[in-house]
Amino acid sequence: MRKLVVITGISGSGKSTALDSFEDVGFFCIDNLPAPLTPSFVQFIKSPPADWKREDQPFALLVESRDASEAEQTLEAIAALRAAKIEVTVLFFDCRDEIILRRYQETRRPHPLLSAQQFPAGDQSAAEFRGSIADALNSERQILSSLRVEADRIFDTSTFSPHQLRQEVQRFVAAEIQLGVTLLSFGFKYGPPKDADLIVDVRFLPNPHFVPELRERTGLEESVAQYVLNFAESREFLTRYGELLQFLVPQYEREGKRYLTIAIGCTGGKHRSVVLAEELKRFVPGALVRHRDRERQ
Repeated sequence: MRKLVVITGISGSGKSTALDSFEDVGFFCIDNLPAPLTPSFVQFIKSPPADWKREDQPFALLVESRDASEAEQTLEAIAALRAAKIEVTVLFFDCRDEIILRRYQETRRPHPLLSAQQFPAGDQSAAEFRGSIADALNSERQILSSLRVEADRIFDTSTFSPHQLRQEVQRFVAAEIQLGVTLLSFGFKYGPPKDADLIVDVRFLPNPHFVPELRERTGLEESVAQYVLNFAESREFLTRYGELLQFLVPQYEREGKRYLTIAIGCTGGKHRSVVLAEELKRFVPGALVRHRDRERQ
């Protein structure tokens, strides 16, 4: 089933930060779609073109409603999508007025419901026009009241830093943000991988290269794997490093990291590193295993 998250709420409450967070976890994001275009968007979601390559990709849509008619159009679009069996989740972002006012003072940006002409030129800050911004906030709350009632989840961002808001959104979409882990074997003689987050050197282990019958084989073959794993230090390394990864991976995931590349290097990237990368995936369920230099001569 196609998934769609609709992000709406009070200006200055962190909606754009939230949208960035959804983009980070693989959502196709649309920022501030004009209300008159929502019927076209609904039709696109219900019946995407035949050549659309992202059939299973979830959507996140940030909508702004500047008057009651725009809010009504958004509600109609949500109803139409749900009637079409699209899984729609509405998130409403809110914040205490005094925090919103402070944020506008710090950024010196006008509230969207106020025209730029209401702010005089010069170095005067928005703090001098607190009443005008407060009036705009009050009007915005009235316009968005029906969307707030429709929301599946209300995020009060009054106490959140941008980083904490990202973490909160990521927890909300936990099913979609599982850390992508790659176990990458490589040979130091060809240089370490530039995209590695962690690199471990296993050249301290006995090298099958010096066993004539194993030299032309690779770590994917049983004879090479048995040779490497026959040594006590190989088995102890697997236990110790595997337990370390079992500790580290959830910590990276909790901090919002999306991809983690763990590189295991030996001299040529053909024997020891290949065997150990294959064995380490037992400790990291769902990890992708790649062998960069296995086929090199």
